[in-house]
Amino acid sequence: MEVYNPIVNISWPLPGVFGITLLLGMIFATVVIYLVIYYFRLKEQTRIQNYQLFLFQVKRKGLSNFQIKILRNMSAYLKLANPRDLVSNAALFESSLADFTGYIKSQNEERENITDIIRDIAVIHKKIFSKTPYLKPFESMSDLEDAEIIYLTDDVNNVFPGKVTGRGSGFVSITLFTPAKNLKLFENEKPVALHVLRLDDAEYMARTVTAGIEMNQLKVKDTTEITKEREFRHPYINVMLSAFITIEKPTVQEPDDMAKSADKTNLTESLEFTVVQLNEYECVLRSTMQLGFDRHFPLIFQLDTFKLSAMARVISSRTVEKDSVYYLTMKFTEMSDSGRAVLRKFIAESM
Repeated sequence: MEVYNPIVNISWPLPGVFGITLLLGMIFATVVIYLVIYYFRLKEQTRIQNYQLFLFQVKRKGLSNFQIKILRNMSAYLKLANPRDLVSNAALFESSLADFTGYIKSQNEERENITDIIRDIAVIHKKIFSKTPYLKPFESMSDLEDAEIIYLTDDVNNVFPGKVTGRGSGFVSITLFTPAKNLKLFENEKPVALHVLRLDDAEYMARTVTAGIEMNQLKVKDTTEITKEREFRHPYINVMLSAFITIEKPTVQEPDDMAKSADKTNLTESLEFTVVQLNEYECVLRSTMQLGFDRHFPLIFQLDTFKLSAMARVISSRTVEKDSVYYLTMKFTEMSDSGRAVLRKFIAESM
């Protein structure tokens, strides 16, 4: 059918049912393609946002790049849409350890690499989920906390992450994150080593023997054979901050004044230093004077608008003889919870 227009002297055909259907189909297909592209673009934006929030959350907890990579691999292994689920749900994290460590071992990794990964998994758990991540040095089996993540090694190079679940008379109960069939390795007494981590201190090893299996929990005997394997060294950030340490001011007294000064308060002076490197547990001071290793010093410096006070002691010293400059590494021995939170946030935002 054609329609004639007498004004412009043109005629054109009107579309039939097929033509109208084809046109509507093309419009519908275009809308569908647009919606699909929009959906995947929105999904990708959501994924990027979730990952950025995930990075922000784990960096605030002080995780290293290697530990973040482990979490990413765990998230991918579990096929999680949002990696934040892994660091906000302790039960999910722990339930995935048996399968994930089994997957790592199946990749023909060297034992040292597997041990490093499992050690970092224990560190990740402490930093993210532990309510008391900064515990006192490990000196006896009674220092083990309930629900604390440790890892266990034996004399044939097996390594398993585990969780302290209880204690009894002369033994500690541990749930190993491994298939139940592997527990048969420890049915009889067997020499093992427990590796215990203290984030602000060191990694300790307790040599002991197993005491059987009860309700799928491994029992290990108490032991006093505990050694410090290595101290934790945390990465520094470079800063340039003024710091002040108060020390007693030496005075020269005449013999006649000795008795008079007995009831006087010791004179003190505030010395200025420069903080050149900083982490959550230590700082490096640059100074033209040396400080003793045998005492604790009150240290004050400012982070943004927060005046941070701590007690610190010198643990190492390096001298640049040409410039007569000392670089003193000082470990924080006392700090308020609010101060540590501010310090941790400052370091996370500076990394």
